[in-house]
Amino acid sequence: MVSELVTNAVRHAPGPADLVLELQPGAERLLIAVRDCSPSPPALREDDPARVGGHGLRLVRRLCSQVRTVPAPPGKRVVALLELRGDR
Repeated sequence: MVSELVTNAVRHAPGPADLVLELQPGAERLLIAVRDCSPSPPALREDDPARVGGHGLRLVRRLCSQVRTVPAPPGKRVVALLELRGDR
């Protein structure tokens, strides 16, 4: 999840990006926050099993309990919560 979100920021947004990882109390969730300089929200591409690439955001949304985009001028912050317990 971390690699996918960072790769998207580097690939699709100009300028610097930053990453925050926060292990939530009880080690039940990992908060992943990636900030970049583009105000455009991530775009979910049309599902195409034959296409190589372009599936990352769909995987992030499927595997994380929450994914949201928050304005962070001059760009945005993509925040994802990854449940670390198997009882999700």
